[in-house]
Amino acid sequence: MNPETETKHLLPPIYATDNVISAFASGIDALLNPMAHTLDDISDLFDPWRTPAPFLDWLTHLTGARTEPGWSEQRRRAAIEQSGWIGNRRGTPEALISEARNVYGWKLDLLDPGYVQTADDDVPDDAPLKVVARQLTDFEGNRLDLNEPEVQRQLDRLIKAHCPAHLKYVIIPGLSLTVAHGTHWGDAKITIANVVFEEELTVAWGDGETDFVPPSKSTEITLTHEYKNPGPGPDHKPGPFTISVKGNSEDASAEGTFTPRPLHLVLTRTGAYQITATVTNAEPQKAVKLSCEMEGIELVENSADANSSGLASGVLQPGRHGRATVTASQGTDQSSRIVTGAITIPNEMTVTVSVASDGTVKN
Repeated sequence: MNPETETKHLLPPIYATDNVISAFASGIDALLNPMAHTLDDISDLFDPWRTPAPFLDWLTHLTGARTEPGWSEQRRRAAIEQSGWIGNRRGTPEALISEARNVYGWKLDLLDPGYVQTADDDVPDDAPLKVVARQLTDFEGNRLDLNEPEVQRQLDRLIKAHCPAHLKYVIIPGLSLTVAHGTHWGDAKITIANVVFEEELTVAWGDGETDFVPPSKSTEITLTHEYKNPGPGPDHKPGPFTISVKGNSEDASAEGTFTPRPLHLVLTRTGAYQITATVTNAEPQKAVKLSCEMEGIELVENSADANSSGLASGVLQPGRHGRATVTASQGTDQSSRIVTGAITIPNEMTVTVSVASDGTVKN
């Protein structure tokens, strides 16, 4: 309390020297001081960012703010702050998008079919409000999975708080990308799902090539791409390549990884000092170079053409026994695919023995 407003200073001057009256006045001040401080700070109780945490439940009830179980204190304060603006606009797309962004931390897009309904009309099944949940994150910014039941329930409650009871709606997840292998070693097949708004898509394949997909009414698009070089991987191993898809809006994006199939080499002994090398996942109709070395010395080399399925087979004859290392490669020196294998060739000395009719051995 301000000293100038203390009770003893408000008394007539005749009581200024009266100790009994002064003591009585001080007692009254002691009773009124807590109330005075409360009244001085009462505006803070209605400020969502300054009110003490124990008052948040009361202020939430007072403002009609929507909160979810488990929310952090900061998110509850944000909901209270936005409650007035949202309450005046509840039922509009702007309010739904604003509450999702500023309170939940979510990015939603709406696709309104623009259907006008009279009292006797039913909403067509093909004309619901489409809510595109392209970016859902938790308090720490981690992406949420729309397949989680609790995430679905929270999103449903948010939408129902703004949509009229008769209005049908569907929730569409953000862009998703599925990556699979095609027929040959470097063929990638991708499926882009949840495409909306007839938007143009940009696909970057990770090898410097980009495809542009024009607007389409389809919600799922399939593309293929053929990789022609090993990619950024070490030791001439192909890939991995990062494939990224982007739409018109900043949140319309998805990524996936594609690793081309590496060359695969199988070695078998098919004769004395002879090796058959079988290579799979080669580039069709292209030559595969084969070489054999022992103790760091190249002994023999050969080549074999890959068939339409990427299979190549060739014979190597090092002509000696020991541990043989075979290398198969395909491509140019700057961008070749390489695989190595090893096999042991035993000493297979041939000795011819003849036996006479009397049973004696002739050399």
